[in-house]
Amino acid sequence: MKNYCIAMLSTGAGMTVMILAYLALLPALEKRYSPRGLYGAWIALAVGLLIPFAMFASRPVMKVTLPASLSRPVMETAVTEENLDNTISLPNEAQIAQAADHGSTSLAQAVRASGAEGGALAAPSTAPLDWLQMLCWIWLAGAVVALALLMLSHARFMRTVRRWRKPCEAEGYQATLRKCMAEMGVRGNVKLWLCPTVSSPMLTGFARPAILLPDTALGLDELELVLRHELTHLKRGDLLVKALMMLCYTLHWYNPAVWLMGRSLCFYQEAACDSLVTAKADAEERRFYSETIIRVIRRQTRVRTALCTSFYGGKNGMKRRILSIMQDAGRRTGSVLCVAAAALAVLGGSALALEAGKLSVFPQNAWVHSAETVGTVLLEAPTVNDLTCPMGIYLNGTPVVVMETRESSALAEWNCAEDEPNWAFVLIGGDGERNGISGWIPLRDLAFTCTDTLPAAELATQEDTGHVGLYAINDREGEVACIEPNGTAVQVLGQLRDWLHVALEDKGLFVLQRDVKLSQEADEQLYELLPDRFSDTTRREYDAGRIMERLVEEKARKYGDLPLEYWSVEDKAWYGQLEEQYMGSHDHYYLMPGEDDLPLEKAQAIALEAYAKELGRESVTADEVDLYPGFYRLGYSEPLYWNFIICPKGGGEWIGYVTIRSPEGEVESVRADAPPEGNG
Repeated sequence: MKNYCIAMLSTGAGMTVMILAYLALLPALEKRYSPRGLYGAWIALAVGLLIPFAMFASRPVMKVTLPASLSRPVMETAVTEENLDNTISLPNEAQIAQAADHGSTSLAQAVRASGAEGGALAAPSTAPLDWLQMLCWIWLAGAVVALALLMLSHARFMRTVRRWRKPCEAEGYQATLRKCMAEMGVRGNVKLWLCPTVSSPMLTGFARPAILLPDTALGLDELELVLRHELTHLKRGDLLVKALMMLCYTLHWYNPAVWLMGRSLCFYQEAACDSLVTAKADAEERRFYSETIIRVIRRQTRVRTALCTSFYGGKNGMKRRILSIMQDAGRRTGSVLCVAAAALAVLGGSALALEAGKLSVFPQNAWVHSAETVGTVLLEAPTVNDLTCPMGIYLNGTPVVVMETRESSALAEWNCAEDEPNWAFVLIGGDGERNGISGWIPLRDLAFTCTDTLPAAELATQEDTGHVGLYAINDREGEVACIEPNGTAVQVLGQLRDWLHVALEDKGLFVLQRDVKLSQEADEQLYELLPDRFSDTTRREYDAGRIMERLVEEKARKYGDLPLEYWSVEDKAWYGQLEEQYMGSHDHYYLMPGEDDLPLEKAQAIALEAYAKELGRESVTADEVDLYPGFYRLGYSEPLYWNFIICPKGGGEWIGYVTIRSPEGEVESVRADAPPEGNG
């Protein structure tokens, strides 16, 4: 909306000059051109007011950069002394000077030299105070109010008309209407009403046009002139022009020049109809037409609605109309004037371009916002060579602090202007050293208003503690910032190899990817941004692991929380095939026994016998314990093995295991921690 608002303001400013110039020239132009040409020129200018030329003009005559306080939504809380503990610390003058003495060329280096602490997100999640955005909302609110008032006025007028109107039953009225319509080539059903509440004849209604006459007796000759005037409005589509003008009032409600334009357009609309009705009339007929106008509007009150024609235009307007009617002969129609007005509308509408202020003072708050995808890349250097192998990926909506901009290598599709910056050095979630991270992001992937929502996730470690450690930087040797229980909700900012950068209570922290359960939205967005390579993990390997993870997740629904060791032989073998297909070399693989291998029933009997012997008992039956078998090999080597986990009957912690070398049935190892329940 902001871009459209700025474009309309640019168009309005340029068109205002054209409107005022045309108003100033009208007295001279009236002597040379007929009202029809002058009216057509106003229509061209009105159309120009509705087209946001600034959005299409590549080279405006003049560019005006809006003040930085309006065009840049800076969060004051990110740079005030009271909030230094929550964001980055700004360097003082001595530190900046010291950094300069050491060859520091950017404020980012000065900030790092200041020893910034704090781990909060640099750009708070609250909405920034964007004055330009606020002005746009004021403009939109004014447009809504203006449109509502115009429509309300018309609705009230039509309600009054419907209440007081009555059919014209006077002799000859309907016949005269049909005659005029036939001669003028007007088709359709046009109603003729008498209405004592209107002060002059008028045309109303788009879908169902109707002519309203004041409750005044008219001779048939007078009536014919009045009807021809209103039918001319209908034939020319003047009600559409009225609607066009109402849109101009709505979008440019703040501009007095537009309201002056509307008054002048309405006058020339009526004068143009007068000119057409009297085009072939002699002086006596023109005088009679003028007297008819005066007669039918003797009450001298004006209709106040934007969607009806108005036969009356005020005392001064009526005087000018009558003079125009009497002097119309010999004046040019004004076709050239209309073309010139259209050209000037394009020129005036595109002559001025208002632009939001560019980054010039740092640090500045911004948010990741890529128009082409769900996020962007974080690089160690501002070069397109690293786009396919970045240090990290960040999602739209991630708050950053811009410390520096630079012109550097860019792709052709970035459409970067010469000598304009195309990279931004940013801090995310801290100072980039003791907490958070720093790097380079394409400037085109940043926005200075937050319009995106970060996806959700929750902490979910597999360790027995049930708590997850979150770090200040993406390094396990770094400081643990906090420890949170499983289920703690976080927002996902981005990914750096095996680490996720998350937001927790307005703090940017790092957590190992294995300790986070992503929402579907977060998983899909990170996968879309995944580069060709993260460190030693290729995109192909990542894809394989992702596919396997999803397949296993579907199978795991069958077993609930039971680990792989408690699955059936068949499902373990299915899992082993996935490992071999997607994981490559591995420590061991589950598979199904072949014809020459020790069968399950025999292996189970051997396992029970070995377990009983370990317990010092004569036997243990399958009715006393639950056996969970698995058939596997170690890597790609032989021999093959049977492995049995032994649990109490009906479930519980395991009480023993037996490993059998196949196919001879030799017991490799056995362990019996406890006998079956109910047996000493």
